[in-house]
Amino acid sequence: MVPASRRRPPPPPPPPAWGFEDDLERGEEALAERLGALCRKAGALNAAAAAAGGEGGGLMHRQFEATPEAVKDSSLLRVLRSWNVKLDHRACCPLHAALEDLGSVQERLSSGRCEHVFEPFAAWQCSTCKTLSDKPPS
Repeated sequence: MVPASRRRPPPPPPPPAWGFEDDLERGEEALAERLGALCRKAGALNAAAAAAGGEGGGLMHRQFEATPEAVKDSSLLRVLRSWNVKLDHRACCPLHAALEDLGSVQERLSSGRCEHVFEPFAAWQCSTCKTLSDKPPS
């Protein structure tokens, strides 16, 4: 039997299957389809939360509903796909390498000075996915 001090730790669990890899290979249209599906799902989740009294205060723009977590995930993953980050040899996959880089960006921005005039876009909110926009729909 190998002593505990010489045993290798178990391998890390596989990263969650986001399901975007196949869409990425199929192109922009597939990603748009996936985002549309997430928007519809988020709309149903928002309706359920509102019916359960889940709309709380504290939003930056009280006239709009909160953006659901699934939509935040999707939009952030889309931004990460536009970055060309270093693929560190310690990273288990490209997604986690990009997320690690995002963490560095978040730390850098968080350590900066406060911006009391920062506001999310406020011209319009998608009624389905609840993202905000700086321009009204055309």
